[in-house]
Formats: sequence, C-alpha cells, structure tokens
Amino acid sequence: MRRKKTYSQASRVQGILRTLGTRQGITIGELAEEFSITKRTLYRDLKALEEAGYPLVSDIVEGTTLDLKDGRILLSMAASGKEEIKVWILSFGPKAEVLSPKFLKEEIKEDISETLAFYRS
Repeated sequence: MRRKKTYSQASRVQGILRTLGTRQGITIGELAEEFSITKRTLYRDLKALEEAGYPLVSDIVEGTTLDLKDGRILLSMAASGKEEIKVWILSFGPKAEVLSPKFLKEEIKEDISETLAFYRS
C-alpha cells in the first residue's frame, strides 16, 4: 500500500507548480493522487496559484480539460479506440496539434501525408 504523503499547503502548492511545469498534460486526477489530496483540495490550490499571479488555469472542467490562459487546452478523455481519436483530431484540420503521445503524433502526420499525396496525384 502506498504511504500517504503529508504536505503543508504552501509546500504542496509549490510542488504542484513544479509538477505542472515539468509534466505536460497531467490530469486533475493524477495530480490529486500524486499529492494524496482530493480533487476539491487541488482545485483550491490551483485557484490559490492563479490568485497569486501564476497564469495557470482560467477554467477547469471536471475530469476533462484544463483551459490555459495562453489559449491552449490540455485534454484528458476516454475513447473507444485510437481510430476514433484520430478522426476527431483530423476534423480540426490545421487548427489542432498532437503533442503526445508520440506514436499518435506520428500516425496523424502519416495520415495527413497520405491524404496530401492522394490530392497531388
């Protein structure tokens, strides 16, 4: 059994800030689990960071997205398969970029190249 970590709010908030800076795409659930806190406590900590002037989050939607102030959205979702995700991403055309996982980024690039070759012939 994993031992529960204990943090003061100040050290926990600093840890959350470090984690957000180093682990792109971490979900609310993963972050809460890592710090052994509830999602509700995590939301309060993220709000405290925002109020302290860190441009982290403008809006949090439970379990799905983190909307960042620079306009990006970090999305975490369940899907029935990889093809479903690829079709959805490709539906955005040039307005979407896959950052990770790398295999998905490569498959999207390959699909786009094949489509472009079809139209060039």
